[in-house]
Amino acid sequence: MPALDADNDEYEIVDEPGAPMLPDLVAYWDAKRAARLAPPRAAIDPLDIPKHLQHLFMLDVVDSGRDFRLRLIGTEIVRGLGRDSTGQYFSELFEDQPANSD
Repeated sequence: MPALDADNDEYEIVDEPGAPMLPDLVAYWDAKRAARLAPPRAAIDPLDIPKHLQHLFMLDVVDSGRDFRLRLIGTEIVRGLGRDSTGQYFSELFEDQPANSD
């Protein structure tokens, strides 16, 4: 049985993904990353994983992690969010929102 995270009971930590498409994507990721924590950007080719693209987004790290640019946003994500923010920077996405003073 999956364990609940002690700090957040809104999600479960699972040993293996339950969605049928994930094992294929995990195998692709593992093959590309080899012995590294993650594969280098150049190793990931969206054309290698066409059936997954509608459910994925890819980010570019900008200015050593001070910002991120949405390189690719899958159509199912766009549909769920109700907008396509491809090409936008995180810093732009909510610039019209007041800062949280918590």
